[in-house]
Amino acid sequence: MRLAQAIVIGLVIGFALAALTGPGTNWWLKDADAYWNAALRLRTGQPLYPPLANVEDPEIYRYSPWFAFLWIPFTFLPHEVVRVGWGAILVVSALACVWPAARTRHLAGILLAVLLGALLIRTASSGNVQPLMLAALVWGVDRRSGPLWIAVAASLKAVPFLYLAVYVVRREWGRVAWTVLLTLALVAPILLFDIKSYPFEAGYLVDAPIPTPLSWLVVMAALVATWWLRSRPLAWTAASAAVLFALPRWVPYFPTWYVVGTAAPSAPAREVS
Repeated sequence: MRLAQAIVIGLVIGFALAALTGPGTNWWLKDADAYWNAALRLRTGQPLYPPLANVEDPEIYRYSPWFAFLWIPFTFLPHEVVRVGWGAILVVSALACVWPAARTRHLAGILLAVLLGALLIRTASSGNVQPLMLAALVWGVDRRSGPLWIAVAASLKAVPFLYLAVYVVRREWGRVAWTVLLTLALVAPILLFDIKSYPFEAGYLVDAPIPTPLSWLVVMAALVATWWLRSRPLAWTAASAAVLFALPRWVPYFPTWYVVGTAAPSAPAREVS
């Protein structure tokens, strides 16, 4: 048993170090630049979703308009100051994501925090909003404000809308209604823009590991699992599996969805029907 634990610990530490020291962690913040440039386009009256020949172009903006509008005030500050500040916010968010797992003081929780924390910090180096979005879900999804955080995440990356399944199987119909309404409110303004050039293509960074029909079977199985686990925090883990396999492609931070729900045991029991 001790040998097995030593092997697992060594593997986790090895993967974490690889994530932190690999070529992806060079703090180029290219995704942050995409948000910045989208806000600049709004300021100057240019198209929010301009025609681009390459779906991997870092200029691509794949989110709802509200996020670009949120960035407009930052464009009046020095670009490098914003980049440093945004990177710091993402690192703090990454640590906030894994803190609930780390504070359990159990080996499994600590190893999970080390591995996913390293992946989230690597994600922060690209400037992607993922750590901040996940921190909001980790700390808010099982609380009264949960519908808002799911709606925000869904308006940014679409597939987090599947977290709604937990509310459905728990028959929390008020939360279901609020999640749907808030998501529509955040996404609908996209229709006010010219979306003929919106990059619906997934891109080719890392293809999904299994064929699409099979991946959707996994998604359905994960959603069914939320029903069996509906009264437990693990329902969010099952929903995270559904979110993961619904992704059109996998990127290095794909396992980080599993942090969602790790703070659920701290939510007051009266908030979960």
